[in-house]
Amino acid sequence: MLTPLFYRFVEMVSQDIMMMIAEFKYFGWQKTGVVYSATGEWPAAASLASRLFGENNIEVIASVTLPKYSGEASRLYFPQLKPTFEFLKSTRLRIFVGMIDPYNVIDTMMAANRTGIYGRDYVWIMDFPSYFSDDVQDRWDTPINLELLWSLPYPWMTVGPFFGDPLFQAWLPRFLAFGAWSVAAEPTLYPLMDVTQTDTTQQNYPDNMFFDDPGTNQLPSYFAMVGYDVGRALARTFEQLIVDSNADGRALANGSILPALTFDRIRNAFNISRSISGVAEFTTNGDPIANPFQVWQLTGANLNDFGTPTANVTIDPVTYEGVFSPDPSKFIWPAKRAFDDVPIDFPPIQVDQVIAKSASAIDLVVISMVVMLLCVLSAGVTYLKRLAPSTVAIAGIGLAVMQADVFTLIGRQRLLGCTLRPWPLVLGLAIVLSSICAKSLHLYALIGLRDTRLSFVTETLRSEHILAAVGIGILVALIPLAALTAVAPLTLQEVFNERTGGYSLACVGTSTTFALLSATAVWLGLLVLAIAVLAFLNRRLPEKIGYARRSSTAVAVIALIAGVCGLQTMSVTSAQLQFQYEIVCVAAGSLIVCALILWPPILKHIAMSQGKSKSGTQKSRKTNRGSRSSARSRPSVALPAIFINPPTNEQPEPVSQPPSDPGTEVERESIVGENFGPPSRTSVTAPMIAAKKCRRHKFDVSTISVGLEFVAEARQHTNHMMMRGAPAAMHRALSHSSHRSR
Repeated sequence: MLTPLFYRFVEMVSQDIMMMIAEFKYFGWQKTGVVYSATGEWPAAASLASRLFGENNIEVIASVTLPKYSGEASRLYFPQLKPTFEFLKSTRLRIFVGMIDPYNVIDTMMAANRTGIYGRDYVWIMDFPSYFSDDVQDRWDTPINLELLWSLPYPWMTVGPFFGDPLFQAWLPRFLAFGAWSVAAEPTLYPLMDVTQTDTTQQNYPDNMFFDDPGTNQLPSYFAMVGYDVGRALARTFEQLIVDSNADGRALANGSILPALTFDRIRNAFNISRSISGVAEFTTNGDPIANPFQVWQLTGANLNDFGTPTANVTIDPVTYEGVFSPDPSKFIWPAKRAFDDVPIDFPPIQVDQVIAKSASAIDLVVISMVVMLLCVLSAGVTYLKRLAPSTVAIAGIGLAVMQADVFTLIGRQRLLGCTLRPWPLVLGLAIVLSSICAKSLHLYALIGLRDTRLSFVTETLRSEHILAAVGIGILVALIPLAALTAVAPLTLQEVFNERTGGYSLACVGTSTTFALLSATAVWLGLLVLAIAVLAFLNRRLPEKIGYARRSSTAVAVIALIAGVCGLQTMSVTSAQLQFQYEIVCVAAGSLIVCALILWPPILKHIAMSQGKSKSGTQKSRKTNRGSRSSARSRPSVALPAIFINPPTNEQPEPVSQPPSDPGTEVERESIVGENFGPPSRTSVTAPMIAAKKCRRHKFDVSTISVGLEFVAEARQHTNHMMMRGAPAAMHRALSHSSHRSR
């Protein structure tokens, strides 16, 4: 009947927590995690701890339940505890508070040790010391390591028992006699007792039931001492109540004097009673006053060793503010750290990111900008000088776009966070692959389809169609990319890296994000496959015409770039390594592709220009010498006007051109423009006639190849042909090529 009034005769959980908070403040800890047993009063205690810690500016990052052991789930306890402790490890916390049943304290430390959150860098603070459990070894596959309890602190209210106090000395023999009688007469009251136990050091040995030091039996159970104090204080309260009511024991038995029983009477009786357990006074609210409180630390001698006091805590009974006062000579840390070597509550947050002002970032930005400039200049020269089809110049623009990827990896904010992260690479790859694919398809349509049922494609194909094909290839890649940006964009988050113990800035997304990225990757893969097939179909064309080998090599390099960048993007091991690998791969790959498809026509144009200047100088000298000698020896012979340079002040007579066939301009762009440099007024006629002759006679691929080879020779020896007569040379070359085809 009176139990609810006297439940607070021992320290309240809130006082335990305030003692812990005082310790936290003394050592400067501001973060912790709470682990609590799933049964009894422990969930409520954990909830109270989270609230009080928060009110004192100590952040509880994690609060988890310690699973109750279930033999049906598994014989071993650790598989049941592993998920909980793996989660605690992922929080990177170093200080943990345990609101744990005393019988599971050793289980908690065993699991913490096995998970890797026990040792010199970790501190576990318990609300209660460890108690013996006779089946603890059965649920572990390794021997119980009592050393794991060493240095484990826990708050304790009592400053007793007062072993030298006469009251204690008089009480102890009566307590021993009562214990022996109770064990023999009322064994059913002690379910943990084992009458067959012969080991006197075990807690379940009959004579050890009332002691906290089994085998020694010098320290009576704290609950036994507190129970005696409670009983004695209650008896004193009832005695005083009977005296004040001028009654006897019958009035107490029939309850007639119970209305006069007040809380103040009970509190006064406790305050004036000499205490065995050490609790001497209570506040007007019924809270015990035991200043100073104490923090004890276990020594790991056995499962019931209470350890030794190493610190005092003074708590204000009104404000509950505590002052922690450790004894440096006694206070111990895990792994025997020095007292001043205080463990930290949380490791420094190391965010792995690319710093914009770092030397490596500046170097790579400069490299990317140089590569971008080279690609743009190469594409511009190729287009303006008509050295190659416009699709090749477009591919150069795509390579330049890819270099903007460097700005999506620098800094914490980056370029619009991670929203634009996939754009430079995807857009650049789409432009390059679509251009190469269109160029390869153009060549195959001009030559490969000429003698097939699809020859009408050759007759109707125009440069506008090729540019439209490039645009379609780019558009198909941009549709899922735009949807990704609008619906499920990548977001910048800090991802914990277990290997480095820090955080890496990574772009993460939802399942929709990766589905759209996968759709874009599939389309780029189809373009790569199409280019590979067209390169195989164009393999018989001379390299200077079909450039199948160069295009296939370029695509292989691009696929390698995409693969490396994709793997690095998915990895969060290191943002700096990802940045370095990705930018170097993109820059190096872009230079290789540029050297394969853009630089050959430019270098060839430069070489031919230099050769022409030298040849023109030599021929002009020979012409001057020959004209002087011929003027003396024979009369001049007039050549056709088409082969003679007109006077400076006169316009040349218009030369009649044969009617143009469909596809002539396309052929000139794709074949003449790519392989033989810019067309001139005196050099276009011969290649055009050669191409038209080949088409008119419907020569096969080998014949066309020979004819085109002749076109190259005709272009290189234009002046020589002018002097000796181009029509005759053209006729002989075409006759020779026709004879070879037959």
